[in-house]
Amino acid sequence: MNIRLFKIEDLVDAQALNLQNIPENYSLRFWTYCLLTWPTVSFVAENSQGKLVGYVLSSVEGGMKRPIRPPRHGLIDSLSVSKRYRRGGVATRLMEKSYEAMADLGIAYVELSVRAGNVGAQTLYDRLGYQYERTVPRYYQNGEDAFIMRRPNENYPPPKAPVIRKSTTPVVKALTTPGFREKVLATIREEKPTNGNAQGRAAGT
Repeated sequence: MNIRLFKIEDLVDAQALNLQNIPENYSLRFWTYCLLTWPTVSFVAENSQGKLVGYVLSSVEGGMKRPIRPPRHGLIDSLSVSKRYRRGGVATRLMEKSYEAMADLGIAYVELSVRAGNVGAQTLYDRLGYQYERTVPRYYQNGEDAFIMRRPNENYPPPKAPVIRKSTTPVVKALTTPGFREKVLATIREEKPTNGNAQGRAAGT
């Protein structure tokens, strides 16, 4: 089984698979928007003949065009695997690839919605580290509730480079040494600058 990035050219086959397995579908415009805006977070699965047998469509809340404000979290928008290839680890591999790609973008967590009655999908997501977050009543068109599940990014926030501060201990120690101030003042009094140095100091005042 080959897992690779989801490309625009895969849209027709992916939507055909989606229509076979999922009762509700996003518009082609939304699919295209996700792939063009976040081209590195969605993946497809191909069998040995190169036929598309699964996909995961993902996006990042907040976008990727504002480097000063990194994306807040990732979203698993849609996941589907051909019935013939289920229970073979295809969905797990797709989900893991997408999660890793979004984690690399610095998101805080990845979120998804699942039907309250889809126990099989909930079990899969739970095994992958997703935890129940909240319930959205009547989320789906048929009135079924949705469970929102979330998986945190273990590497968020990204580690910051250590701040190296120069120690001021020697300076403080010298300034507080008994007689140090008097020695400095005595040294200044003993200095006899040349005319050139005196003129330079005068000009700089």
